[in-house]
Amino acid sequence: MTLSVLGQTGIVQGKVFFKRDLEALTGVGIFLPARSLGATSDLEGNYRLELDSGMHNLIVQSIGFATDTIMNVSVLPNKITQLNIGLPYYLDCDGSPSKICPIGNKSDDVIPIVYGLPGSKLMRKSEKGKVYLGGCVITGCDPKWYCKTHKKMF
Repeated sequence: MTLSVLGQTGIVQGKVFFKRDLEALTGVGIFLPARSLGATSDLEGNYRLELDSGMHNLIVQSIGFATDTIMNVSVLPNKITQLNIGLPYYLDCDGSPSKICPIGNKSDDVIPIVYGLPGSKLMRKSEKGKVYLGGCVITGCDPKWYCKTHKKMF
């Protein structure tokens, strides 16, 4: 249960960027799904949103990019919460259901993509070409497969 003291607000602000090349994204909508509060990123990708203190789920949307939900953003009274957001190109957010490469139409050299901080066992699997390390920043709409032949995530 989240309690919010009446009249106490905080700020969520940051930069929205394209995950692949870190280029700033203009015109991205950041909003609360249950209320009519929101902001749009400016020419440099910056946004600023004043919210009641407490925990909030934010929706991030832009044409041509995957919609993302950022869960449990903590907003403290009279404080600024810095939240930078990386968006991928639009993908089927469930990832490809098939491990068949969309370029070669084969699954011979397709391996799963694993996200997060890898331990020693996962590092060994990666070195042997059994998994592809996708990094620690995830959006909830990330690819599930990697084709070693075409160097393509899908």
